[in-house]
Amino acid sequence: MGRKRTGESSAGPSAPKKSTRAAPSSTTPTVAQGTKDAFPLILPASTRGLQFSSDEQKSRYELLATRHASEQKFFHADSLRTLGMLDDLLTLFGRLGWSDYINMQYASYDRLMIEFLSSLSIDWDGLYDGQEVVIRFRMFNIDHRMSLRMFNDLLRLPVADGAYRDVPSLWRPDPVWLSITCSKRKDFHDRWGRLRVYDPRQAKATDICNVNLRYLQRLTANIVFSRNDSQNGCRKAELFIIWCALSGTPIDTGAFIIRHLAEVAKPSNRNVLSVGGTVTTIATALGYGSRLSSLEPHFLGGHLDLGTLHHMHIIDTRGDTIKYPHHKTIL
Repeated sequence: MGRKRTGESSAGPSAPKKSTRAAPSSTTPTVAQGTKDAFPLILPASTRGLQFSSDEQKSRYELLATRHASEQKFFHADSLRTLGMLDDLLTLFGRLGWSDYINMQYASYDRLMIEFLSSLSIDWDGLYDGQEVVIRFRMFNIDHRMSLRMFNDLLRLPVADGAYRDVPSLWRPDPVWLSITCSKRKDFHDRWGRLRVYDPRQAKATDICNVNLRYLQRLTANIVFSRNDSQNGCRKAELFIIWCALSGTPIDTGAFIIRHLAEVAKPSNRNVLSVGGTVTTIATALGYGSRLSSLEPHFLGGHLDLGTLHHMHIIDTRGDTIKYPHHKTIL
């Protein structure tokens, strides 16, 4: 793919983007050693003013406070318009019910994030106000309880009857991976030596041929399964969401998001926390926007824009024409 740019310099790509952090205070620590764009949390020296609902929440809070954080990257319409991709991606987002959600882009506040994660619990078999699934958490020392449908409403995510809340156990990823990747993709073998088309531990998004689907995979890794580690790896749930977008299969995105947040919050999970923007989205939808000024922001939120896509090797912005390289071939 080649697309002529107008009104832009052809001097080559800019330097790799750093995390868009708020102006640090004099006591803010530097980037953590051995991590990529991940930093120690910005938290008050004490938990004064924070009321824990139980000793368990306090213990979870203290453990979460030892982890590091990174920023989420959001949808960027202007870059997609420049690339001629906007209409196609808006169609895919519309099929997933993300038309409003992709525009809910907020800064990250570590104390709010940790308070939320330390208090989060989900009862998948419970009922709240006659609706399935009970979600509980605290924000600004206030207990919140809601159903899964109410959680989706907060994020402006529509839910159709029968929409998938998780990847079905009988869903087969191999045919989907075969249909969206090229003949140069890597082949895998399972532990019994049998040839496999798709292996969630090794499959790379660079094997996906269509640049729109590559963008969708990378956005999903930022706003649904928000993570810092190896976003070029295409996880099974991300592949399932791609399939739902292509096939028009109804999906309960809120269920995927809240399940991921609960996984991130587990004491056994030591990965970098990359969910601050999502937590702020929830807080804003609950009406806490005016109270965010009392907290110190950490990340202002990045974007999957031209510069970011270049440094992710999804596009090549060098020269006068934007190119889409795929397995060292320009498409």
